[in-house]
Amino acid sequence: MRQIRCGVIGLGIGEAHAASCVNNPGAHLQKICDFDHEKARNLAKKYNCRIAAHADDIINDPEIDLVIIASYDSYHFEQAGRAIANGKDVYIEKPAVCTADQAKQLRGLIKKHSRSISSNLVLRTCPLFQNLKEEIQSGSFKDVYYIQAAYLWGRVYKILDGWRKEDPGYSIIAGAAVHLVDLICWLTGKLPDRVSACGNRLATGGKTHFDDFAALRLNFPDGLIAEITVHGGCAHPHFHELRMYGSEKTFYHDLSGSRWINLKGEISNEASEYPAKNLRHLALDSFIGHLADKTAPAMITADDMFNSLSVCLAAERSLKQNNESIHINYY
Repeated sequence: MRQIRCGVIGLGIGEAHAASCVNNPGAHLQKICDFDHEKARNLAKKYNCRIAAHADDIINDPEIDLVIIASYDSYHFEQAGRAIANGKDVYIEKPAVCTADQAKQLRGLIKKHSRSISSNLVLRTCPLFQNLKEEIQSGSFKDVYYIQAAYLWGRVYKILDGWRKEDPGYSIIAGAAVHLVDLICWLTGKLPDRVSACGNRLATGGKTHFDDFAALRLNFPDGLIAEITVHGGCAHPHFHELRMYGSEKTFYHDLSGSRWINLKGEISNEASEYPAKNLRHLALDSFIGHLADKTAPAMITADDMFNSLSVCLAAERSLKQNNESIHINYY
């Protein structure tokens, strides 16, 4: 099995991706780059790899198979497009793109150049949610009719002082709510056909160019309704809250723990691990394994990435159209 040669652009969350490449025997970390050249130098020494002065040095390098893009959101489309056109596969931070037109173009490039792409939708790696998916598939809920999820970011400093405040492409929906959109679609095996969204900037006092809070309502063809809130400026620990209601079982996951409730009102605890951050590398690992052996499935496929992105882009349209219910076009 061939070793996948990797380059990482952006060393925020990209640092974790660089570490994953070093710790994966099926990968070899070739180059890294970042605007912070001192950080890049220090990590190059730590991981025994080369420094790229510019993202182009990675995108154009014929010795690199996989370009891992963890740059600012507004750079994603351009960097991913050029990497794919250069014959590279791409692992990209969410959102892969910022507009519907970019989504169409990126899909076209992937098809034209026969490349693979995946994204860092890491809630799929969490044992708690994996166990929940197994319960749904077993039919123990019978009919799931309503889901309520909240992304409680609890790190307001990241939008008041970090790169997000200055990045014209940043969206709290595409950058954060996307995790819960993907989680719900993955858990249920269903895709919504309509979405509506509203938001505000009250938590940060209007200090950002984007809404720091958003609420999404997803309507599915079979009648299932899911509601997602994403809180960029909340006073709360970083957490993914989830409630799932079925005709025979209910599941709650909040700060007090995870538990099941049956029709008799009996409560039992769920002990599966959350958030299991130590397992998040499995998303990238599975993609690297897929590139080395196409018969091995990637945890997050191109369809998965584009499906969750399509929902978020439609939600953004709704946000700009006064909470209008939008039909979702999947790219």
